[in-house]
Amino acid sequence: RDFCLSRGLGDVYKRQVAIKVVKPGVMKQEVQVARLVREAQTTALVKHPNVIEIIDVGVMQHGFVYLVMERLDGMDLRTLLRQERRLPWPRVRNIATQVVAALKAAHACGVIHRDIKPSNVFLVDQAAGVRGDFIKVLDFGLAKSRADGGAPNLTGAEEVVGTAAYLAPEVARGKKADFRSEVYAVGVLMYKMATGTVPFKGSSPLDVLAKAISNPLPAPRTRNPDLPAEADRIIRRCLAKRADLRPQDMDALERDLHALGGEPLSVGASPEPASAAPTGAP
Repeated sequence: RDFCLSRGLGDVYKRQVAIKVVKPGVMKQEVQVARLVREAQTTALVKHPNVIEIIDVGVMQHGFVYLVMERLDGMDLRTLLRQERRLPWPRVRNIATQVVAALKAAHACGVIHRDIKPSNVFLVDQAAGVRGDFIKVLDFGLAKSRADGGAPNLTGAEEVVGTAAYLAPEVARGKKADFRSEVYAVGVLMYKMATGTVPFKGSSPLDVLAKAISNPLPAPRTRNPDLPAEADRIIRRCLAKRADLRPQDMDALERDLHALGGEPLSVGASPEPASAAPTGAP
């Protein structure tokens, strides 16, 4: 739908937005309302072209909670991988580098996403003639930030937060997520894009976590022989079971990805908001 932006007594601008509304019946506990509101507040801290923009958040009559965010046209990475199964390394590298840039900006604000996975990476439709993928990182609903301050724990002291296949071994053991566990999640994302599968699968989330902790990592090139050796090396380094053996933050991982060479990175340009033109005075 259209969303009007007013500048005092001046022009009114129209912009197409997406609105997420959660009905009270879906909200089984107050904690779910708090998570949705925190998603907006946390995302609003991070200003970066590769992070979805949250415009407004609130609670309507009868307990309806809503988020107003920029409208994105395109598909998420999960849908793309269902269609393509796996992607060529230059495309993997380009997408991964933009995810890293988004998380680097989030980490600079003290925000750890904690749920990086294909469904939370969105490929935005580009204008005709524009090369490459342009992505947005979505869904900071499980994020943890310094801005939480003394807010109540929304996950519970013993709850492991995130998606099992993308959780670092130390997080699976109950340690707090940090920059290095986020590096691990990006490593799984690259592994999935490059090979068509995640490193570890199991009959249940607990089975997956147990394998991530104990089982040797299947080298990406055993599942995709066309993957360059240096790409295999960097993915395996991100997926080291010991956090101190991984790149220690997104800045280090970004440098590693740039050092691999190849096609220019982040060739897409952030699309302009649709219909962002003045419509006259109110």
